[in-house]
Amino acid sequence: MGNPGWVRTSKPIEVVLSPKYSGWTPETVWVEANIEPEVDPAEPNDTMEEACELTVGRFQKFFYFPTRDRDWFTFEASSSGEYQVSFLSEVGVGLNATLFFYDAEGKEIGWQYRPSNSAWKSEPIELSAGKHFLRYESRYGNNSITSPLHLAVHKAGEEPEMPQKEPAPNTSGVY
Repeated sequence: MGNPGWVRTSKPIEVVLSPKYSGWTPETVWVEANIEPEVDPAEPNDTMEEACELTVGRFQKFFYFPTRDRDWFTFEASSSGEYQVSFLSEVGVGLNATLFFYDAEGKEIGWQYRPSNSAWKSEPIELSAGKHFLRYESRYGNNSITSPLHLAVHKAGEEPEMPQKEPAPNTSGVY
């Protein structure tokens, strides 16, 4: 069975420790749960034609999976000026990522490499008003993250709206 990825349970998990006399040690724990894989809200976005729309100034959740994934996004710059891309990881890991910027016609207008960190901002890039595309990929093409990531395009010097954590279903606010 492959890597199960990031999952949410439909019910709280009950953990039962078996007594040592049955041959099990306290370190052994069996967990039974009904799990539902979390769907990537940005997919499909593996080509420019399938680019996921971003709202400037707000984080968008996505997954960088499978290995060698290339994720495309599109956004509307309301005015000419400097823009940045911010990245957050929910579990404190990141990717060695390369960002590619494109104009509305699909012509590459810049790129930037970002080292692996759980939170970072790109260098500002000058963009004209209008539609743009952004491609996000691993620098080495061999990394994947199965937990949620967040990406935001925003005006340089402004902070994007932080993502809101959603409680797991039926858990009274437990994350």
